[in-house]
Amino acid sequence: MSGAAAEILIVDDSPEDCGLALEALKNEPPVPRVAIVHDGLEALDYVFCTGAYAERVDTTPPKLVILDLNMPILPGMEVLRQIRADPSTMDIAVVVLTGGYHAEEIREALKLGVTSYFLKPADYREYVKMLRVIRADWL
Repeated sequence: MSGAAAEILIVDDSPEDCGLALEALKNEPPVPRVAIVHDGLEALDYVFCTGAYAERVDTTPPKLVILDLNMPILPGMEVLRQIRADPSTMDIAVVVLTGGYHAEEIREALKLGVTSYFLKPADYREYVKMLRVIRADWL
């Protein structure tokens, strides 16, 4: 990846959810720089400039990570754990967007220092509204 680093990193294995998020985020100026990754390991590679992102020109971490917890290869909770464990990334806003309400999962995310935790709305308009709020609050 070349050029400026993303301000927002979307971590979600669902192409549909990524498309909705990207559409919602780009509908209001100023348009943020967005990167999308589809598994937890790729997310960490992006944030820490390793693996496929080792040659990234701008190594600035994203300001906001929108994270799904149910991810292939490496679960979202482990992504959150590793982001919070590193002094260079511990201040990144990490907002969890997940498809289901699980009290234990919420408690664990809060213990790890998640910035916020949202359930993905089924309604497109509500999803767009939620992403606008997330963007305004943490970008």
